[in-house]
Amino acid sequence: MVDKTLLELQLSEVEMLSSMFPDENEFKIDDPASVHEIREYIDGTVTFTPKQISFTLNITVELQNLNTVVTLLCGLPHGYPECVPKVFIRSQQLSREEQKHVNAELSDYLTGLDRGELCINQCIEWIQENIGKYITVQQSLQDKQINTHATKDKMFSRLWVHSHHIYHIVKRKNIVEWAQELELSGFSLPGKPGIICVEGESKSVSEFWTRIKHLNWKKITMKQRDDVAIETDDNLDKLRRFDKFEEKDFDVQSFGHGRDYHMNWGLVFTFLESHQCGDMFKTLLGIEGKMTKGQ
Repeated sequence: MVDKTLLELQLSEVEMLSSMFPDENEFKIDDPASVHEIREYIDGTVTFTPKQISFTLNITVELQNLNTVVTLLCGLPHGYPECVPKVFIRSQQLSREEQKHVNAELSDYLTGLDRGELCINQCIEWIQENIGKYITVQQSLQDKQINTHATKDKMFSRLWVHSHHIYHIVKRKNIVEWAQELELSGFSLPGKPGIICVEGESKSVSEFWTRIKHLNWKKITMKQRDDVAIETDDNLDKLRRFDKFEEKDFDVQSFGHGRDYHMNWGLVFTFLESHQCGDMFKTLLGIEGKMTKGQ
């Protein structure tokens, strides 16, 4: 006999996923009749064992400023969440070996979670945070683009980077030292989220990006890169909007969770505006910038 309490949990998770992914191209139940049967079984309308719920999720993940679709095939055994769901990842960007590897890692992750708790949302988050480690085609494309920039003589570039967070003191030290070593100007903004802007000779900007992207990040994204052809070093310096590279902080606000702190975003917007970069606020953070009252 199937535990109705577990089936109720499954239905609640399906409803949650439907609200998270309302587009039918994102979330699709393989056999809608299975949901109907489970509802009837819970209500006592039928006594036969209902079909298991299975569905397909198409998750769009941004990798190196490019969108990649990862498909998650999921089946919920009647005993879920007291047992592990059946999941499988596939993507056109994954080779056969990469697909095998990522599915083995995801299986290990799910097996290590506490039983009795719904975990499909955790599965989605794991994919969003880790899929970039396994997709080499996407990385190769990004590297090809960067190498193309780097081979051009006398190019000026400005690069904007968004990170889930920047806390670690060694990582922050590396960012500043590498930018200064490569004679780049700009700034880094630690905290959550973390922001980095570097500008200078294109090949140096490319080298900086190559170095930082290989550090251990929860998530890091190249939000925008602008390139301008130049004729002389004098023209390069005229294009700079920052006179040096430094780590900035703007009225840091702590929220009582250890390292969890945020900047005063009104002051950040004012800083960007003063360097003719105010338009990047929305690109980086997804919201319109506003100056702090009194400015």
